[in-house]
Amino acid sequence: MKRTRLLRALLFTICLGLALDSASARADTFGTIKNEVVFGSIGVGAGIGVGIFFLVHHGASIKGCAANGPDGLELRTENGSNVYQLSGATAEVRVGDLVRLKGKRKPPKNGDVPMFIVRGVAKDYGACAAHP
Repeated sequence: MKRTRLLRALLFTICLGLALDSASARADTFGTIKNEVVFGSIGVGAGIGVGIFFLVHHGASIKGCAANGPDGLELRTENGSNVYQLSGATAEVRVGDLVRLKGKRKPPKNGDVPMFIVRGVAKDYGACAAHP
């Protein structure tokens, strides 16, 4: 929902800039070129700002196979190199399924398994190729 609001604001800003650029035709076109450069710079700057916002503020996601672990539900990444203990909204996560989860990573404390706080299931790919 936030993305659509930001995209609408960006489009509105660009349209407003184009609508305000109503310079009349004249022999000296420096004013219109100057306006185009200014509005183009504003549009490019807004696009870069929105892109950086989504790069920095998007929620983390991980993909892996859900399994029962010693401390409860955990997710093992596809290559098997990482294991995350799951907490949060895990009601939709089924053991034995390959899933992409949205949420937040929490670093491990004192050598524990890293934790992933689940906000929801982004996609359920079905059963894992090889059950962990």
